[in-house]
Amino acid sequence: MAVSLQLVAPVDDRYVHLGPETRKCCTCDDLVREFPDLVSWRDELYRRYR
Repeated sequence: MAVSLQLVAPVDDRYVHLGPETRKCCTCDDLVREFPDLVSWRDELYRRYR
């Protein structure tokens, strides 16, 4: 599940480097607004285990 969120809101560049256009294409603002708890959960996983 955490990996699939990469196509909703990419993780920070320190974990997966993406160019600005790729980051823009892989961001779905509507889903980020609807599911901020999932994005935060994924970010915490990356912060803790990567």
